[in-house]
Amino acid sequence: MRTLATLFAVVALLLVHSAQALGQVLSDDFTGLIVGNLAGQSSWTKGGTGPDVTVANITPLTRSGYNGGGGEYVVMPAPSATSSRVYETFAAPVTSYNGTTFYFSFLLNLSSTSTTATNYFISLGNSGTGTSYGGKLFARTSGNGCNIGLSKTSNTAVFGATVLNLNTTYLIVVRYTFNLAGTTAPNNLDDIAYLWIDPVLTSEPTVASAECSVPAAGTDTDFDGFSPAPADVGNFIWHNRGLGNPTGSFDGIRIGNGATSAAAWTNLKASTVTDVEAIPHSVPTEFALSKNYPNPFNPSTQIQYTVTSTDVVQLRIYDALGRLVTTLVNSVQHPGTYSVRWNAERATSGVYFCRLQATGKIESQKMLLVR
Repeated sequence: MRTLATLFAVVALLLVHSAQALGQVLSDDFTGLIVGNLAGQSSWTKGGTGPDVTVANITPLTRSGYNGGGGEYVVMPAPSATSSRVYETFAAPVTSYNGTTFYFSFLLNLSSTSTTATNYFISLGNSGTGTSYGGKLFARTSGNGCNIGLSKTSNTAVFGATVLNLNTTYLIVVRYTFNLAGTTAPNNLDDIAYLWIDPVLTSEPTVASAECSVPAAGTDTDFDGFSPAPADVGNFIWHNRGLGNPTGSFDGIRIGNGATSAAAWTNLKASTVTDVEAIPHSVPTEFALSKNYPNPFNPSTQIQYTVTSTDVVQLRIYDALGRLVTTLVNSVQHPGTYSVRWNAERATSGVYFCRLQATGKIESQKMLLVR
């Protein structure tokens, strides 16, 4: 009987761990928020007496194929010597995080940076008013642009070599893998973190293609290496750390957690496009955007279009107010007929317009999403 009871206890523990560790734990496009301070809207909270970030909707952030952004976005203010942070707590903070992987991603457009390299401005953290931070992101000036850096918990980052242009939108993807728990060496140094800039979204990015990484060694302590270890991973946080903070904007936050990196990537749900398929056909003679099918639809629909010359093709979705929702295609394509699926899982019910643009021509179709 004792053996059976022990088995049930182990199974129950595993089920609890699975329930807490797997899934998309946060998704936020700031849709419908009012222009003004972010804190106090939705589930965003401010700590400290420094500046707040604000909501705007003038120049939406988008990235082809990314399942986030468009419409409202968040503006990072001029830095202040007085510190503050604005954070969103997950609906279900992850308490059983050891042995799991987190991916988080967002669109980032920086307008100014500093030569100061110790001011992290984005991180994950423990839930609520907790002040344990991990997966920290940094930005520093490099020539006329900037580099992005990463640490596990340290204020000293590992910076990538790519120089990002200012006032340009990039997709930032971070992976943080928790290994053995422990607040002393070597277990408090064995987690690994990776950073990618504009990775291909059709599959999990490779370690070899990472912009930079923080290995399971050195002096950068793990998130779970704090003493005591944080009770959970439960916040996405913007930080004002002083006068060296970058300015700019961000949007389209996605966070996925899984028992493996592959599961975490799947749970991130970063891509709107499962595949762009070229359909065998004779050489087309007419530029055309076909009606999507099904229509009405929920939550996804297939869109077919034809281009007649080699050119940059843009296929975009707009809402009924004319605001850009997402970009499905933005690349050079050759003459032919193509089919792409739009996953509108995060969109609200209503009328949308699909617009095809290439070779100076524009076609559009009306679509109806019904929940």
